[in-house]
Amino acid sequence: MPDDVKDGIGHLLSQLQHGEEAGEPGIKRFHEDPRIAHLFKVLSDGKDGNTYRGVAAVEFEEGVWVIDVFRKQSTSGISTPKKDIDRIASRLSRLKEYRKSPEGLRAIAGMKAEYEAEQKKAGIGSSEFSKPGRR
Repeated sequence: MPDDVKDGIGHLLSQLQHGEEAGEPGIKRFHEDPRIAHLFKVLSDGKDGNTYRGVAAVEFEEGVWVIDVFRKQSTSGISTPKKDIDRIASRLSRLKEYRKSPEGLRAIAGMKAEYEAEQKKAGIGSSEFSKPGRR
């Protein structure tokens, strides 16, 4: 993926992380399929002339999970092709299972500890900064 796209998607993910997606033109919900309607897609146009999509889940308390990133190759306008939607739904299902596994629980504990350490370093109390479901 081109560096300008990485930067664009990274910025949009930061907006999601802090609950600031309202009004952001590059952040949209998936409306094509109810299995993934609660996920966000972040859109970035590259200097290479292609459009890229990132797919993120914000419903988990430990932070934003990036589920997929791909170059848009829709043959039907702006809608996401079924094969991409099926892949995203499958990855979301695997993420939910991973979060319940011992390895996933350890990873989540590490994320939370890192977040709390960053808050402490910045002098921000957890009640002052955190938003439910966002980190």
